[in-house]
Amino acid sequence: MMFVPPVAAMVLPAALCLGTISFGAGALAVAILVGIAIAVTITSGRLYKMMSLYKGNNVKIGQALKMLFSGCHLPVPRACRSGLIEKIHKKI
Repeated sequence: MMFVPPVAAMVLPAALCLGTISFGAGALAVAILVGIAIAVTITSGRLYKMMSLYKGNNVKIGQALKMLFSGCHLPVPRACRSGLIEKIHKKI
């Protein structure tokens, strides 16, 4: 239970002070906590950057995860995929 990040931040200091876990296990729990915090911060920053100026249909969680890990920054509307916008611009 002491290695689960949300719980570790509250339980770990008391466990170290009471001596119920070793210093090595405490250091490992802190390393896991810091690593998860950094990963969540980077992921949420990328998600915010990707969606901050997006206007359109609501994006489902699956689509957002696919965009995060594929490197695509915006969901592509159907008109863009079919080349409709390029055809309209050529006529103008």
